[in-house]
Amino acid sequence: MNTTIRNADEKINIDQLIHRNVALAPLSSFGTGGEADWLATPKNLPQLRAAIGWAREHDLPVTILGGGSNVLISDEGVAGLVLLTSGLTSYHFRGSIFCTQAGLPLDTAINVAIEHSLSGLEPLGGLPGTVGGAVRGNAGAGGLWISELIEWIDYL
Repeated sequence: MNTTIRNADEKINIDQLIHRNVALAPLSSFGTGGEADWLATPKNLPQLRAAIGWAREHDLPVTILGGGSNVLISDEGVAGLVLLTSGLTSYHFRGSIFCTQAGLPLDTAINVAIEHSLSGLEPLGGLPGTVGGAVRGNAGAGGLWISELIEWIDYL
């Protein structure tokens, strides 16, 4: 590959970001699954944009994989680029609004919210996975659905 993408924030080396023929079984809570044709684990938004841009340039489908909880991956593997969100864990606050990236584990998000005197997520405690997976599947417990707590979603 040997491609470098220049970004306003950083120089991104695609060879270090995207890897070929990566086993997915270790990334699934079920321990099953074949290989990803390509796998990227971006640690920030510029890397995420670069990986998605690379996939578009190569006309590859993109599959998102969070923490791998409750995901059954085919033994035949996944074609195209798999984006692993586990590196996208940053968060911040806008007043009383908790903003987080998709890869933050749900239990961590709940604990951070509690530490900052924000309540509402507690019924979701103990559910496996990441914030992104919880949002994608509209996780619910104790009569609460995560969609009830979302103000907005930024996505690429």
